[in-house]
Amino acid sequence: MTAKDRKVVAGNITTSRRIAAYGGTAHSEDFLERLAALARSNQLPFVLQHDPMRSLNAKCLKAEVVDLPDGHKAVHAEYEVDGDAWDTFEAECIAAGAPGGMSFTFSEFFVEIVPSGSSGPAQFSISADAAYFSDDTIRAAADKLATVGAVKAGRLYQFAEAPSCRIIIEFLQSGLPGFAWGLASSALYDCLKYLVARRTAPSKQQVSAPQIEFHVRQNADGSAERVLLLRTDKEQVLRYAVDKLGEVLTNPAQRLEWSEDTGEWREPDETSSGHEQRGGQTMPNGSKAQAVRQYIADHPDAKPQEVADALTAQGVEVGARYVSGGCPESRRTSGGGPLYATSSL
Repeated sequence: MTAKDRKVVAGNITTSRRIAAYGGTAHSEDFLERLAALARSNQLPFVLQHDPMRSLNAKCLKAEVVDLPDGHKAVHAEYEVDGDAWDTFEAECIAAGAPGGMSFTFSEFFVEIVPSGSSGPAQFSISADAAYFSDDTIRAAADKLATVGAVKAGRLYQFAEAPSCRIIIEFLQSGLPGFAWGLASSALYDCLKYLVARRTAPSKQQVSAPQIEFHVRQNADGSAERVLLLRTDKEQVLRYAVDKLGEVLTNPAQRLEWSEDTGEWREPDETSSGHEQRGGQTMPNGSKAQAVRQYIADHPDAKPQEVADALTAQGVEVGARYVSGGCPESRRTSGGGPLYATSSL
């Protein structure tokens, strides 16, 4: 990729203003400073619409906490991004009549479960969106995964207009040879099956199929990471995909997505990232955007979630995030520990 294929984009990742999400939340200046530092160090992955398959291959040029006219503060960042991916995103926003913009996600770990006889740092972490899963449910699911190693469990917060049902499991690749994958596969399946069966939707939202992500850290410091994505609420699909996970852990591809059509993990292609399924047929993103635009024209007062629910009922699978734009993401430990984040539009 040449320099001319890159673009510079800028925006506020988040602010200190109080927002309604998760019962009402406001970020402290210390939190904003830590988020900005993480962005500057390029440890804040930047993706589109909370979808790890839609990477912008971003490089942070600048990130700082700035003062806003209303007295609040914001994390303002500039990124150099993949020009083609950015142009596609802008076209989607224009077609949908959506403003776009940044938001972010983070995880707050509240417990570490260490099985008897285990030693050393946690081999796994699991975080699930706090709007869909209670602390008790997350803890019980983590107990099932802890049968094969120490686990950190936490709440996932997605500061988008309509948080999606999302689960993230992380593990360190170098720690995997220490146990049989068959045992780990069974524990992962039990953990995820428990979560999926107990998800509840936030007020006025439909219970959607969860987005399940496996983040495989290749280095202990998190400097290299591979992401595998699975979207399903079907137990049989979940079982088969997790069973096959062990076969691709050494795959050099940085991003893999489960294909229910072929029953295999594969690199995201035009069909998986640029198209949607409608009535069993592949639907180009442009057609999806046109459907959103037409619905908004016919129902100008409809909110993003109402638009998404109505179109999904018509066979056009679209989320409220797509209607309203995108977001960034981050994870942090409890007690003011290190902040790990990803960003998205």
